[in-house]
Amino acid sequence: MHKRLSGQVLLSAALLVFVGSAIVASTILYVSHERRMSKRSASWVDSLHVAEAGVEAAVNEYYKEVAGLVPWTGWVNLNVSGSVKMLPETELVSPAATAGKDRRYSVVVDLDAYMVTATGTVSESWFSNDVKRVVRVELEPDRTSPFEAALLAKSYVKHGGNASVDSFDSSDPNKSTDGLYAPAKRQMNGDIVTICTDPEAAVFATGSGVLYGDLIAGIGGGVKISGSYTNLGAVGSGADTDISDVIVPMDTTLTHPAIKMNADKDSQTILVAGDTDMSLSYIKANGGALTISGSGRLRL
Repeated sequence: MHKRLSGQVLLSAALLVFVGSAIVASTILYVSHERRMSKRSASWVDSLHVAEAGVEAAVNEYYKEVAGLVPWTGWVNLNVSGSVKMLPETELVSPAATAGKDRRYSVVVDLDAYMVTATGTVSESWFSNDVKRVVRVELEPDRTSPFEAALLAKSYVKHGGNASVDSFDSSDPNKSTDGLYAPAKRQMNGDIVTICTDPEAAVFATGSGVLYGDLIAGIGGGVKISGSYTNLGAVGSGADTDISDVIVPMDTTLTHPAIKMNADKDSQTILVAGDTDMSLSYIKANGGALTISGSGRLRL
């Protein structure tokens, strides 16, 4: 009786061990599968970010062109004209790089179509195959020019006195005479534009001047007209463009007093001997003459 009972207990224990082992094995298999899927998903997202880094690399080359720097260094021409360029697979180095994972991108740019195609590749020790994502971006070139306006400013603009602003087209005989300006043929493109957003008055027009064009302030900016000023164009706001700050090539400490000439008999002369730098607060001339003479270079 005792032997039979011991056999039953031993069999039950073995059965429990088997069932427990099966549960543990299933749990390990499930967790391993979930971890693998999680890593695959992370690599899938990671490869997308790597491809986006390739797009940024191409956009940076476009910025170089605008800045006057040498673009497309290290890129390969894929056609005879050089309008299609390729950046060979490049490693993406990150401070947060993970051991056992490599990130690379390659880029093809069609300069005529403004099309950027970037491929992001992630290699991870967990997987035998690479994870790849492709991002294609069509760029829209900014065809606007800051020189479309007769006057473009970054801050407050005041047009006063009796001065008129207009435009002419030297290439059109109906808008010029032998390519020269003719008042009778003046055009309505003498726009005065500022990106200043002062709601009170980003543009202040006064006096008896005439504007053959538009008065445009920055986004939310105000335009104030007073006196007998005549504006023959539109008035509005919404101007928005990028105007870089002027980089002063020298020390801005004032070295000379302001130059002021208030009458026709007033005159001042700047004598240049060698290379000379001068910093002034302002130059104001209601008459008179400012003469620069001598030899060398003057930076004013």
